[in-house]
Amino acid sequence: SLADETLVRPAMIAGPDNDLNLKNFANRLLTAAIDAVVFLTAAGVAQFFQRSSRFVAAARLIDSLQDIQTVTVGDFVGDKLASCGVAPTYRIAGNSSWRDLLIRLERDFPLDNMTVGLEKTGDVHGLTAGLEARGCQVTTIDAIRFQQSDPSASEQDVLDAIEDGELGVLLVPNPVCAARFAHLIGRRDQPILRKNSQALVLVALDRETEQLLADRGLRSQILRRT
Repeated sequence: SLADETLVRPAMIAGPDNDLNLKNFANRLLTAAIDAVVFLTAAGVAQFFQRSSRFVAAARLIDSLQDIQTVTVGDFVGDKLASCGVAPTYRIAGNSSWRDLLIRLERDFPLDNMTVGLEKTGDVHGLTAGLEARGCQVTTIDAIRFQQSDPSASEQDVLDAIEDGELGVLLVPNPVCAARFAHLIGRRDQPILRKNSQALVLVALDRETEQLLADRGLRSQILRRT
């Protein structure tokens, strides 16, 4: 059985090179059409700067972000943004609920009529609705771009193995693959697959991947390299 064997196979396919959403957002940022940006994952911060640098000079991007309100959720996210040259205006505790986040933002600056860029990750419908109810116009940022098509044959094999309880460990090499994996589980929408995915040992190669999996409700552990 698969449980008695070590299988090595490609599991997640790469995403398309489509930066239209991010390019449009960066242009709005440079023209002062964005009042605040909310980052929810360190991977999102890293991917935002990496992908935006294809069409916007990093210095201009940093200057534009320094001129507006920047909000990070969790110390790791705040540290990542600071390492990119932008000190977060507000650092929100990582264990905060959307309600706690909204209360903090509403307390510290007026939300009415603000245009807010919100990192698109996991389930942000509640946060989006809360911001809009307070008078914000919310623009989502596709910082982490991944393929959203039907699963490939190899991905289908992996999902079947998880669903059948025949796969115990899955290596997740980067945040893009983590986002793709979580997307496929949600797309298939099978309770047994969700249950077995929680019991699966997910091994992340770095902390950004680990955090993104956690954001999607999947526990993992970081591979310690010796």
